[in-house]
Amino acid sequence: MDPPSRSYLLICITGIFVSLIPLFLTDQPSILKSIVSTILMFIWYCSIFILGVPQSRTHVRNIIKSEMMLFFLLANLLIPNFILLMLGLSFSSSIGIILLWYVLPTLILSIVVIRHDRLSPHLRFLLTSVVAVLFWIGFDHRYTMPLFDVFNDLSYILNGFWIASLMMMGYGYTYGITYHQDENTDRGLVPTRTGLIAAQKGSLAASLIIIPAGILTGFLSWNPTWPGITDVIVGFIGIYLTIALQEELVFRGILLNEFDTFALPKNIDALIPLVVTSFAFGLTHWNNETPAYVPHYIILATIAGLAYGWAYRKSGLFGSMLTHTLIDWIWSLVLQRIQ
Repeated sequence: MDPPSRSYLLICITGIFVSLIPLFLTDQPSILKSIVSTILMFIWYCSIFILGVPQSRTHVRNIIKSEMMLFFLLANLLIPNFILLMLGLSFSSSIGIILLWYVLPTLILSIVVIRHDRLSPHLRFLLTSVVAVLFWIGFDHRYTMPLFDVFNDLSYILNGFWIASLMMMGYGYTYGITYHQDENTDRGLVPTRTGLIAAQKGSLAASLIIIPAGILTGFLSWNPTWPGITDVIVGFIGIYLTIALQEELVFRGILLNEFDTFALPKNIDALIPLVVTSFAFGLTHWNNETPAYVPHYIILATIAGLAYGWAYRKSGLFGSMLTHTLIDWIWSLVLQRIQ
């Protein structure tokens, strides 16, 4: 079996496993919605990881040209909306949400897909930055929650997978999720020893700053919990696939990737893109807490973002995702935020 075929097989097997987990952990209003949610998750998972693995992505790019990928990208945008409407989504109350947070960034991404060889670095940076911001707001789910309410507790998960799939089919197919200054880091989502080491170092360094600072300022409290081995494992997988994947795609896979490509040739210090994108990541936490602790969360999230960006540059997207997952996972097990 050739390497691309092995990649496809492994992705499909893990996709079946991942798409079935929510089916057993959540109750859906009907068997139809259970089946539909499982199929959607499987399709989105496969599209994300097929384009996130260099071997299978290269194979896809050899057989599918940009114009055909554009067709799949637009189908991925339209078909889920049609399914949601058939399952009870109100068109009148959701049309603005769909147009702003899904249609607009996908259309901009379509321009990037079609004309990526002709775009100047400045324009490419601008377009992809707009796409990243719009998709992140859609992923944040505060303004898009009504879309997937027909699936009850799966609303957040399905929305995150959908947006990650749209980003991968556009940006991931066109450029690949890689740090352009070092082509050897084009490992995408493939687990590597380098990524494991980077994640250990990054998560440890960030935790040594974040945990003491959070406790000393009163933002965090020491609250060790052990929910059970099943919940711990499912929690780790959930953070990796529904938080780290989407946020790292936006802030490291797209923004830092583009910032590095755009800024570093202009002799700007490599630390500047890392700090800017990390601070942007920190700012996205501005409305997650009570007003008194907003600055605390922004600063601590920015520090965490520096660790994620460092791991991304060292080992690609897998390293930054694993670092992100480890920090959030450890946080959930031993710490509690002040609400």
